[in-house]
Amino acid sequence: METKSESDSSRAAQGIRALFMLAFWIASRVALTIVVVLALFQLICSLVTRSPNDKIMRFGKNLGVYLSQIVDFLTYNTDQKPWPFQDWPRY
Repeated sequence: METKSESDSSRAAQGIRALFMLAFWIASRVALTIVVVLALFQLICSLVTRSPNDKIMRFGKNLGVYLSQIVDFLTYNTDQKPWPFQDWPRY
């Protein structure tokens, strides 16, 4: 049986996680906006130069991995918080 202090501690941990979840949800909305901007810029680059920009492709891949990490955290598939609590994904 849980004691009152264990119950309070568990409730506080859940409250802290909820705050992190809110922050990462907001971060995911910002990241998705960046994806749209990158996609439009990549389209323009590919129309002008006839090939996609390698740096944008790499950053887009890393951003996609970051979004995946956020989804894993939000859905309780992991307790590891994404960047800035971990290194930025590099692929």
